[in-house]
Amino acid sequence: MKIAYIGSGNSVTVTFLDSVRSYTITSDNPNWQNVIDKLNSGDYEGLEDLLSVKKKIVNYTNGSTITVDDGGVKYKDKYIDNYLTQKIVEFMKSDLPVKPLVNFFEKVMKNPSRRAVSELYKFLEHGNMPILDNGNFIGYKSVAPDYTDWHTRKFDNSIGQTLEMERNEVCDDPTEGCSYGFHVGSLSYATSFNGGSNKVVLVEVDPFDVVSVPHDCNHQKLRTAKYTVIGEFEVPLDSNYDDRYADDDSDDEDNDDRIAEIDERVDFLRSLLKTADDTSEIREILEELEELEEEREQLL
Repeated sequence: MKIAYIGSGNSVTVTFLDSVRSYTITSDNPNWQNVIDKLNSGDYEGLEDLLSVKKKIVNYTNGSTITVDDGGVKYKDKYIDNYLTQKIVEFMKSDLPVKPLVNFFEKVMKNPSRRAVSELYKFLEHGNMPILDNGNFIGYKSVAPDYTDWHTRKFDNSIGQTLEMERNEVCDDPTEGCSYGFHVGSLSYATSFNGGSNKVVLVEVDPFDVVSVPHDCNHQKLRTAKYTVIGEFEVPLDSNYDDRYADDDSDDEDNDDRIAEIDERVDFLRSLLKTADDTSEIREILEELEELEEEREQLL
């Protein structure tokens, strides 16, 4: 194997003469020291794997519908450039486990909802909802003491149960807060639901089954057509502090809490705005941003 390389204090460009392929690596890359060690030792075995993000992903996703070339991440030979595919490449560059993300990407791309495809990963990241190796994700759901749902008291959420409804029965309008469909949320949403005096179960959701992410509740819940209950969350004990006898200063604290929620929501919407390319979606985001800014001004 013949190579040629040139570098400075914080970057190196390596050219493989046999294949005429060049790669540039910078000192902030996790593989930087390994590359330098190989160049210094003259042992070039595996060097291209260290330099090439593309090669890593292709090796991993061999045989699947996902491939990577110099142009980016492709699904069924079509380039997909969104927040999730950028995360896949970012994970590969940082040598982070990418299997859950790739499997999640493959499943969410089969979802017929355009908004779910473009927004679901950001929602999970926002709510700290983990992704399993198979690409499904873990969500949380508040249930009644007998494990039935709060609304109808008909759906059994005991561990091991799979609940499902027709997809076209689930409300796909994100501006509708409480509507038809199974609701799954972040841990903070589920543990605070109904005043916090409730059971919380862990549920596994396939990205394909997600229908919408409502705009209310600070983007902390979604609607899905199907989920499986996989465990019960042990809710921590409440604080010993009881605010029933608090003085009027609690109003100021409530305002501060609401301002913090607004700021978090504004940051999330602005991140969505960076990748939104649908005119109606952009308009909805801008309208909500304006409403939030007005509410924030009134609270100050």
